[in-house]
Amino acid sequence: MSDDKLKKLRIYKFAAEYNLSTDSLVEFLKSKNYNVKSHASLLTDEMIDDIRVHFKKDIEKSEHHYRKITEFQ
Repeated sequence: MSDDKLKKLRIYKFAAEYNLSTDSLVEFLKSKNYNVKSHASLLTDEMIDDIRVHFKKDIEKSEHHYRKITEFQ
């Protein structure tokens, strides 16, 4: 497999990683006029940047939660 295949990230994987709703991500990306068909669509770097800006608080909350879990273990 090429490196490009390994770097591809699907919406549902990104959503699961940061405990976000796939539906809200799809709706947000469609509102930004990205060509997104479903939760299995591939994310581009530009899409990820826009998601990180828009969902910044939710992502930070999720990262904080995972850090606490790691510290606890």
